[in-house]
Amino acid sequence: MRARDIKPGFFKNEELAECSLAARLLFPGLWMLADREGRLEDRPKRIKGEIFPYDAFDIDALLDELAQHGFIQRYAVNDVKYIQIMNFLKHQRPHNNETQSVIPPCSEALSTIAESAFDHGEKDLQPCDEALRSSSLSPSSLSPPSLSIAQPAVAPDMDEPTAEPMEPQKPPSEKTARPKKPPEPVEYSEAFERLWAIYPRRVDKQRAFEVWQRIRAPDHERVITAARNYAAEMRRVQKDPEFILYPKTFLNKNTWEEWEHGSPEADVGGVTNAEKAAIIAKYTDEEGQRDDRSILREIRAIERERGVKQAV
Repeated sequence: MRARDIKPGFFKNEELAECSLAARLLFPGLWMLADREGRLEDRPKRIKGEIFPYDAFDIDALLDELAQHGFIQRYAVNDVKYIQIMNFLKHQRPHNNETQSVIPPCSEALSTIAESAFDHGEKDLQPCDEALRSSSLSPSSLSPPSLSIAQPAVAPDMDEPTAEPMEPQKPPSEKTARPKKPPEPVEYSEAFERLWAIYPRRVDKQRAFEVWQRIRAPDHERVITAARNYAAEMRRVQKDPEFILYPKTFLNKNTWEEWEHGSPEADVGGVTNAEKAAIIAKYTDEEGQRDDRSILREIRAIERERGVKQAV
């Protein structure tokens, strides 16, 4: 693994906050595995052994999560799978002694790579340079003879002569220029409305509801409890509304779970919510089933060791 730089904006990127905590931790780990061009082999088992040797994470699913949010590009060349970290050279300064990359760029992959939608925590976004060069997106370089891929129609260059003159486009008629239908109102569930009523910063309700719908129904009451604890803490410290989490960010699993049992910072000698979250993850199987008895036993053992008086 190689030493890489992490900028302060990494921790405040709201788009990255949409990813799970494990995916957010995996992302900078990929930088350390990548070569000087931000490329590495797409081998989930090997990646897990390097970054998460002691955790039972599904690396393939986490890589898909990062790819869906535009932070990496997964591609294949000659049936060999690779990963391209988007905007890598914009944020990293590889050492002069690092060897040149032997991994083919994503421009050699069969499918056309779209421009990256996100950054390493900053706003001025750049596309994956090698993937988006027009010379590398020609049909001959992307399509083997056995495949037929339709290419988008491109208007001819107006500076070059054409075989036939282009007809001027006609303005849309009244029949074709129909007004768009207004979006249908969203029907929010009763449980979500209870959450919304107590949350301290009520903005972007529809987006928050979309994230809410991805949470398992048995966990809804736990989320509401966490929101109530978070709202109480924000009132206690008189938090500036500008710095209160967006609802969609709070509903990220690794965020609301930190507040399920109160403030993440427990009293001196107690068990912090971060520690509780780690214990819960330890006793939760791949299907999401929790061993509550073992979780409670380990929490109580830590509290006894620290001399915390148990409530009767």
